[in-house]
Amino acid sequence: MGLAVHRYGRAALGLLLLATPGRAQEAAPLTSFSLERLEVNPGLGALTLGNGELLAPGSLRVSLLGHYQREPRVFDGDGQDTSLLRYRTTGLLALAVGVLPWLELQGQLPVVVRQRGDDLTASQGIASPSRSGLGAPRFDVRLGLLGRLSPEALHLALDLGVQLPVGASGALVRDSGFSGWGRLLLGKQLGPVSPALEAGVLLRPSVSLGADASDSVGSELQVGAGLTVG
Repeated sequence: MGLAVHRYGRAALGLLLLATPGRAQEAAPLTSFSLERLEVNPGLGALTLGNGELLAPGSLRVSLLGHYQREPRVFDGDGQDTSLLRYRTTGLLALAVGVLPWLELQGQLPVVVRQRGDDLTASQGIASPSRSGLGAPRFDVRLGLLGRLSPEALHLALDLGVQLPVGASGALVRDSGFSGWGRLLLGKQLGPVSPALEAGVLLRPSVSLGADASDSVGSELQVGAGLTVG
């Protein structure tokens, strides 16, 4: 049984609205960026947080997950909320394999099973997202730095990853270019509980999505803390 708490810096999300004065608005293509915010840990530790431990060489861990989002992107205009996405259902295949005592390889592949929103083509000139689509695959290398020989030791690992700029361009599941990250994972077994701490940086293409400078997505610092019981 586990319990994890995450706190991430979040960038405001928006969309650039394009209109031609004196003419009927045409649907502008969606700006390409990933709307996914769920960070899954395919290796040892909590579901959404690594604890610095690595799988034993030759061990394989496969996870099949699903999650649901309600109104992940809402416009507030003229006193009435409209949703680019009313709901979103995503499936995720994740795997991790232990290669060496100090090396673990991971991979993840998300799939948008179904998503639906309001039709903003006429009112805002925005094309609707694709109703489903294959997401951008991501790959991680986890390097054990401390605590590899004893389960009770203080565990420290370095996680380096990259997300490829491939996938359905109209489903808000991929960035316009490569994304990469580096994280330090720290954890220790303290009797029946295992606290963990994660800190790192996400580097992704910066996309301006409106006239307001804060209405954008880009690189960010990330911090997470968790506690596993049992």
